[in-house]
This record gives sequence, C-alpha cells and structure tokens, in this order.
Amino acid sequence: MEQCKRIFQAFGRRKNVDPKNLLVSRFRRNLNIFDLIGIGMGGSLGIGVYIVISYVIKHQAGPSAVLSVIIAGVAAVLSAGPSAVLSVIIAGVAAVLSAGPSAVLSVIIAGVAAVLSGFCYSEFTTRLPQAGSSYVFVYASLGELSAFVIGWSMILENIVLAAVTAKAWGQYFDGLLNGTIHSYTRDHLQWTGDEFLTDCPDILPCCILFITSLLFVCNAKASTLLSFILTTMNGLVIICIICVGIFHVRHENWTDPPGFFPFGLTGIIAGAGTLFCIFTGIDSICSSSEETREPIKTVPRAIITSNILTFVLILCVTLAVTLSYPWYNLQDSIAIPTAYQDKGVNGSFYVFAIGGLLGLTAALISSIHGIPRLLFSMKMDRLLYPCCLLNPDTGGVFKLTVFPLLIACLLSMFVTLNMLIQMLALGSLISYTCVAVCVLHVRYQPIHVGLFQEYEDLNEDKYFQSTELVYPSFFTRNSKNNNGLSKTFIAKNEIEFFNRLSKDPKNQLIMPDKPRDSTYHKMDSVINDTPSGSQSSLFQIPPGVAIEPSNATSMTSSIALIVFIIATTVFSFIVTFASNSLFTGSWWATACFLISVITLIVTTIVIVKQPQNQTSLLFKTPYVPFVPLLVIFINMLMMSSLSYKAWLRFSVWLFLGLIVYFIYGIRHSTEIEIDDQEVVLYEITDQERTPIK
Repeated sequence: MEQCKRIFQAFGRRKNVDPKNLLVSRFRRNLNIFDLIGIGMGGSLGIGVYIVISYVIKHQAGPSAVLSVIIAGVAAVLSAGPSAVLSVIIAGVAAVLSAGPSAVLSVIIAGVAAVLSGFCYSEFTTRLPQAGSSYVFVYASLGELSAFVIGWSMILENIVLAAVTAKAWGQYFDGLLNGTIHSYTRDHLQWTGDEFLTDCPDILPCCILFITSLLFVCNAKASTLLSFILTTMNGLVIICIICVGIFHVRHENWTDPPGFFPFGLTGIIAGAGTLFCIFTGIDSICSSSEETREPIKTVPRAIITSNILTFVLILCVTLAVTLSYPWYNLQDSIAIPTAYQDKGVNGSFYVFAIGGLLGLTAALISSIHGIPRLLFSMKMDRLLYPCCLLNPDTGGVFKLTVFPLLIACLLSMFVTLNMLIQMLALGSLISYTCVAVCVLHVRYQPIHVGLFQEYEDLNEDKYFQSTELVYPSFFTRNSKNNNGLSKTFIAKNEIEFFNRLSKDPKNQLIMPDKPRDSTYHKMDSVINDTPSGSQSSLFQIPPGVAIEPSNATSMTSSIALIVFIIATTVFSFIVTFASNSLFTGSWWATACFLISVITLIVTTIVIVKQPQNQTSLLFKTPYVPFVPLLVIFINMLMMSSLSYKAWLRFSVWLFLGLIVYFIYGIRHSTEIEIDDQEVVLYEITDQERTPIK
C-alpha cells in the first residue's frame, strides 16, 4: 500500500523552478527574431502548402477546407497576441464575404485554435524561458506523469513531421526527374503494397533526413539562418501560387456537384484537426528559448508574427487552389504543381516544384530542430536515458539522436504519405490543450510559477534599466507547502527609496527590517493593459471577497475545470459521431447535447468567479479564463474528429513511452533527489527538537 502511495505521489511531482536561474542558459544565445521566424514559418508553410492542404481538400473537406484553415489559424493567432486576433478576424470576414461561408470554415477553425493556443504559449514562455517548451510548462504546473506524456507525444509528432516532410521532399525531387528514381526502385525492389505500406522502398527521404541531420551537427545557428532564407524564397513562390490562382478563378468549382460541403460538418472539423499540425512551429520556437537573445521579448513576437503570416498565406493558398481547380482532381502527391500544369500555365510545374523543395527543406529543418532540444530537456530531468547531447557553444547535436532519426527514416521509407498525414496533429492538439490547462491551473493557485515583473513607479523606467541592483533579500526558501517551487516577492510601493535621484547605479533599496544581503536581477518588460480574467469588466468579483486565491478556491476552480473537460468530451462526441441523431431529434442525443452545453456554461461561470493570482507577469494571456477554455473546447472538438486509427497508433506509442517511464524515469527523476533532501532535512530538524533525557 505504501508503495502505491509513493508511485501516485511521483505522478504529481512538479519540476523545481528557481526563478534566479531561469535566465541562465545552458547554450550560447545567438538566435534573433528572424531565426525564430524562419523556424516557425519554415515548418508551417512547407508542410501546410505542399502537403496537408491538398490532402484535406481532397480527402476530408473539399472546398470547405478553407473553413478548416481559418479555424486552425485563429486558434494559433490568439495564442500569440491581441493584434493577431484582429488580423484573423479581418482575414476571416474577408474570406467569408468573398468566397462563401463553407470554403472558409476548415481554415478558420484550425486558425482560431492555433491563435488562441499561441497566447497560452507566450505566457508560459515568459514564465519559463527554457528548452523543452510544452514539456517544461506541464512539468512545472501539472506534474511529472503529465509532462512525460506530453514530451513523449511531441517526440512522436516531430518524428512523424520529419518523415512526412522527407517523404514529400522525395516526391517533389523525383517529380522534377519525371519519376525516374521511383520507377527504377519499383522495377528492382517491388512488393505488394496497400494503404499503409508503399509498393517499394523510398530511398530519397532517408538521404535528405541524413543530410539535414548533419547540418545540425555543424551549427544550429547556420541551420536556422538557412531556414529563414529558404522560407523567404518559398514565400515568394507562394505569392506566385496565389496570384496565378486568382486569374483562373471559376466559381463552379465550389457550386458544381458534389457542392461546397461534400463531406459535411464532420469533414470540416476533421480537416481542421489535420490542419492544426501546420502550426506546430509555435512549439519549435519555444524550444529555442535558451538559445535566443532576450527570449522574454523575442519569443512572443516571433510566435505572433509567424502565426499571422502563416495563417494568411495558408488561407489565401486554399482559396486560390479550390477556386481555380476542381478539388476532386487533385493528385495525392505534387498536388499544386500538377494542378497548375493541368490548367495550362506554362512552366508552373517546375517553378512551383522548386518552391516546394525550398519550403519542404525549411520544414525539415524546423521539425528536426525540436527533437534534440526536447530530448535534452527530458534527459536533464532524467526521465529518459541520456540518448541526446547538445553542444552548448554551437547548439548543434553533439551526439546524433539516433533513435528518433532511425524511426523517421523507416517511416518515410516504408509508409505511404497519406497514412503518415493521418498520424499528424494528435500530439500537437494534446500538447496545446495541456498548455491551456496549465495557464488556468497556475492562474487560480496561490503560489507563483516562474518569472514575473512588477513596477513600483511607472515614471522610474530609467532608474530600473540597470541589470543588477543591491536589493533586500526576498527569495524565499523552498518550503513544504509550495510544492517545491521557489516563490519570488517583488518589492511593493511601501519600499523606502534613498538617494533616488543619484546617478550611482549602486543605490540601495531599503526595506524595513530586512537585511541588504542579496542581489536582484531586474529585466526590462512591457506592462500590458490586458484584462486579467476575473478582474475584467465582464465579471467583477463581489465586494468583500478575497482577490487572492486560496487552497479552497484553487480546488474549486480545479474541480470546475475537470467537469468542463468532461462536458467538452461529451459535446465533441455528440457533434462528431451522433450529429445525424441530433438533427433528427433523437431524445438521447438532444438530452446529452443540452446537458453538456449547460454544464459548459455553469462551469465557466464558476471558474470566472474564483479569484486569480494577482502577480504581475511579463506577458499575460488576455481574458482568462475565456481564452484557455476556448482553446480546450476547440482542440478537443478537433481531437474527436480524428480517425480511430490515429488514436490507436498514438496509444501504441504512448504505451511504449509509459514502459520507459516506469522502468527508468520514475526511479531516476531529478525530483527524487530534491524530495529525499527535504525528507533528510525534516528528520534532522525533528531530531534537533527532541529533548535530551
């Protein structure tokens, strides 16, 4: 019984976060905002334009794929920042007015989800600017088991992304050679294929994967710079695709049978779920926080910029392709160059195929970029065997991530492209959903996680520009009631200033009854005048009610959040699998639908009424809890639309990961040492208090 108790306690162990060391990087900080945009947009545009869009249009949503793109894009933009929301709304309205409602839906759904998720990512990136991204966020907020599941899921997501990108790259390259390589391989090494396995080994993807990995051995900075250059060139080709499509618009491509909704509502949602993998560049950007100059400012800006540009370009490409070419005639490989060639546009095949190679190369760099950083973070926490080492000076792979690279090579060599595409998105959706849950969790608990900022006087900006000030001690010790998280207290208005007008940077700030014995590192930041959830004008906390969360209010919000997730699950399954019964008036479907909707409304109100942690953050997700709850709702709706085969394959991968965790991770975690130290100190203290007889 005691052993089971210890195991369950291990599941909830949280990563020990020391705010004093969060900006101490283990790597050289040599990446700027252009490098991060190259990483984010490179992966998104290459995969989205040249692979996923054509698949969603032909197999899932038809012309209504535009709506799927919009939904995915809006979600990504909202996760990034307020201006992104405005851009997405403008783009979405324009698309609806000019193209029709259905064509815009799939794009809108995926876009909305990605934008909203970006806000949540931006907040946690400023809280915890470390390599590992969503894995680190979840580890510090929800616990060890949840973090391992997220980290393991994102490893699979990046491996499959690398395999899909390499597979498509090989098809585009072979297409420029008129299929010579594939024909030769099939003539000499052919076997019976099916929808899962290819009819012959695909050699080209393995070659490009190996070459791209060698680039990371040399220097991560060089690879990100190359990614930005390739992304810029690819952007010019994408603009050409849009412009050519505009001159070949035929509205009959939307109105002729089978019409605008050939796959119905289910197809639109399924298309949005598949399209969501386009916005995985957010995670790659966040994973580079430790290699970025001024990550507190640079990373959120890179997320916002890449999300907006990606969403707008993907939306425009979807509109151009569906309006200029019959969607049901699209090819499964090299779709866009072939479509424009069939339209009689001279030279378009080679121009757009070369653009595809540029975009897919940038996408491959982006997908491989995140794998070693995630493995490195999990290795440092001792949840995985040390299978990856990074060169701190160059940021490159010092010892190749042999196992993930080998899996990606095997998948790209033997599995069909359509089957690989079906495996995408699930890991990203789960990861982004958990980050939204983390935002809600830390906002409604009494303790604080990570970095934060607070100004005493807005007129003293220049006074605080120095990076190091002698300051009273305010870093508290780790205590038993704060779950191992260091808590930082910033001086309030009652601080007495002496010699405030002196130009000496060593001015001392005196707090009554506190020794001047510690150093305080102050960072530049921008105070955002965004609403802070419960304190917004929409829902005011009644007078007399505490505005700081307690253990009781934190528990109330947690229970309401769990009920909200359950109600969202029921709602999603009703919409996805019982929509026909719902439309025909089936009593059980109607009852489940109404109960889930009422539960969603009630739990949202309960969460809104709980007090939030009022600590000033360097970046805040606006309109909490509405934005994170909307992220959870949309993402779970898209997850329910994915095929059962995708869930089955993910379950197999997760089962293998749990075996690794229970055999190695749970017994070697770095948090065990911290727990053991606390136990030893507790026992020593008890012995000291025992009276000597």
